Amino acid sequence: MKKIKQVITLLLFTVIILSSFVGVTKAKSEPMTKANTIYYATFSDPIDLNPAISSDNASSEVTGFLFRALLKRDWSGKLIPDMAEAMPTISNDNKTITFKLRKGIKWHDGTELTSADIKFSYEFILEPKVASVRRSNFINIDTIETPDKYTVVFKLKEPDSALLPNFSYYYIIPKHIWEPELQKLLNGTYKSIKESKYNREPIGNGPYMFVEWKTAERVVLKRNPNFYDPQPKIEYIVFTITPSQAVAMVKTETGEADYVVVPESDVARMRTKSNLNTFVYDRASFDYIVYNLKHPIFSDKRVRQAIAHALNKEAMVKGIYKGVASVAHSSYHPKLWAYNPNVKPLQYNLNRAKQLLDQAGWKVGKDGIREKNGQKLQFVLMTNKGNIMREKLVVYIQNQLRLVGIKVEPRIIEWNTFLNKYYYAGKYDAVLLGFITSIDGDQTVLFHSDPAKGTFNRNFYKNPQVDKLLDDARKTFDINEQKKLYWKLQEIIAEDQPITYIAYRKNGLSFNKRVKNVKVVDLLGTNDGYMSWELQK
Repeated sequence: MKKIKQVITLLLFTVIILSSFVGVTKAKSEPMTKANTIYYATFSDPIDLNPAISSDNASSEVTGFLFRALLKRDWSGKLIPDMAEAMPTISNDNKTITFKLRKGIKWHDGTELTSADIKFSYEFILEPKVASVRRSNFINIDTIETPDKYTVVFKLKEPDSALLPNFSYYYIIPKHIWEPELQKLLNGTYKSIKESKYNREPIGNGPYMFVEWKTAERVVLKRNPNFYDPQPKIEYIVFTITPSQAVAMVKTETGEADYVVVPESDVARMRTKSNLNTFVYDRASFDYIVYNLKHPIFSDKRVRQAIAHALNKEAMVKGIYKGVASVAHSSYHPKLWAYNPNVKPLQYNLNRAKQLLDQAGWKVGKDGIREKNGQKLQFVLMTNKGNIMREKLVVYIQNQLRLVGIKVEPRIIEWNTFLNKYYYAGKYDAVLLGFITSIDGDQTVLFHSDPAKGTFNRNFYKNPQVDKLLDDARKTFDINEQKKLYWKLQEIIAEDQPITYIAYRKNGLSFNKRVKNVKVVDLLGTNDGYMSWELQK
């Protein structure tokens, strides 16, 4: 009798185990080899792999392979459907946007994606306790309805022309994974949503699946056999994390890695390597100085204007960027439709810089450094370790500002520490950073004084006129009216100088010649072109 019970128990156990695999496609796993793996050499470790909260480029580079969006862009930059089966319908009053989803899209754990995931993702971003930097992008969403499994209806507080482009970003996350994690945040189990293990073990729905992340060493992704579109041709992607950009390039030069981002200063050298193809393209990106406007030195715009006049940007572009960049005077790249070519730039002029500092009450002391009320005109300029261009720039800026009586202390700090301990915490005098903008006009996140909207306004800039221009531009779908508002915005920012632009960046990408079918275009870069990449047999 006892033996019969044991047999029955064993059979039940077997049935349970087998039933747990019902509906899950078992992928035929290939071992990772040089023949089926592309290695990307980088110098920045991701911070987290949840696209709804991540704000750094290193994290976004990884999540871009793991997650998808309602919309995407074709090679001309036009918005087209992705997870949506067609472009959305928009009501006559522009306050209701309705998407129909493609059926059969699966999360990497085999669960079907439905409208409930879309609703949850945007509500997750909008939850104040999550503190997502994406929140301002969707602040005008009032309610989200899901009349059926494949329909999502966004009801807006007011018309918002910036929403459609924002629906092309990969912020959709699985409800069945993240809803319990959100509850832990709301009930106090987590102090921050960043405590969730799924920030390091992401479950997405994109063409690649997460395999592993070894901090400061590598991130491994594997092709998703259940991806809803044609699958990429390469089985594995490995992000090889190195100590610096220089080391990353060496790994690519020697063939240990297959591709790398190349700073402007090294483009010419990398183009001489017979085993590499090097591409250069314009990005909607710029390097700039961010001033902490709460700092007593920078509260006077004449000081900020003086710094802008004291910097020889042409010399920086020619010397540090080796001519593979262009002087920047605006946060809008000249190839963007919203760029205002008539903005009067603060040109290099040391005499004008000195006049402004004199007017602001900063007089030259015995040691050549300016003083006011017993305070020296000096500050710490921080940037992130490993970025060759910025490490050179902070030293150049130090030397250049010394000519007008300003003492600068460069400080180069590890990336994660730089962001979390200093920049995000507002504990800095000034920082040298890069920023990538949308190819559309809205820049609310960069300049709006409302913290819920200006999530990248980390220097506490506040101008009511700027706030109104940004708000009004989002309310209209008239491109000509938007253009007029964005042009005025650029004129005010040039005068206020809350940030000082250095250069519009170009991106260099070097690929080993064994990587075939690489396509690169201005402003979009490689886009989704990696889906067609192949490795030479």
